[in-house]
This record gives sequence, C-alpha cells and structure tokens, in this order.
Amino acid sequence: MPSHTFTTDDLVVIDPAFARPGEETVVYRVREVHRVNLIAAPVTGGRPIRAPKDMFQPAPDNTITAASQQDSTPPTPEATPTILWPGSVVMVAGPGWHEPAGQLHVVLRVTGDKVSLVQLGGDNGRYRRGVHRSFCTVVNPSRINHTPVSD
Repeated sequence: MPSHTFTTDDLVVIDPAFARPGEETVVYRVREVHRVNLIAAPVTGGRPIRAPKDMFQPAPDNTITAASQQDSTPPTPEATPTILWPGSVVMVAGPGWHEPAGQLHVVLRVTGDKVSLVQLGGDNGRYRRGVHRSFCTVVNPSRINHTPVSD
C-alpha cells in the first residue's frame, strides 16, 4: 500500500475508511511528523490528534481552498458510494483486510458507512462487523456460478 510522505504544515484529511462521523470534512494541518505517527491540528482550531500516517491522505484541492478561506461549507463528494442493501453479494478488499480479495460475502446489515458481512457459504457462524462500505464491491448476480462438488 503506497504511503504518502508528509511534512510539517501540509494540509491533510482523514481517509474516509477510517473517519468517524463528522471527521470526513475536517481539514488538518500537520504539526509534527514522527516515524509512525503524525500530530495534526484542525485548520479551524481545536484539539490536535495523533494518528498513524496511513490514516491520512493529502487534502483535495477544493478542500484546501475552502480551508484557506476558513469556510465551514463541506466539500462536494467526488464520487457517490454504491448503494448496499442487505442480501447483496460483495467482494471485499482494502487496507487492513487480510482475507483473499476474490472471496464472496453477503451483506447482513448496513449502518451508515459500516456494514456487517458473512462469508457466502458460511464460516462456522462467524461474521464480520464494522467493515467500511468503500471496501465492498457489489457483484452482479448473473456472474455467480454454482459448481456442485462431486464426491
């Protein structure tokens, strides 16, 4: 996974995959750069945060302009996320996802930007909670084939 190189006074935002509600539009200015973490403070003022470098990404140009003008209007989203419904078949891949990317899962529940998933075919009753919806790619049902296992 490519990591960005940040320096002091860079403008950054928290990656949407890691952002909590309300943090999606906050622009931070890097105060200190450590080996693993960054210390960044909101441009509009507030308490600085200390977090791993992988949680940050450079602020988009439209956000930088808004931050420099101290404007409180949130930036327009560049891409609308796909709609996930319970029962949708998805493939999952993203940072921190350690399972094979081609494995199929079924959406159990959608709560904001997080979803609960179960492996298609079952996994001894286990399911995954709190997976960010940006990790999910909806699979067209016509592309799913069932090949019976011969004994």
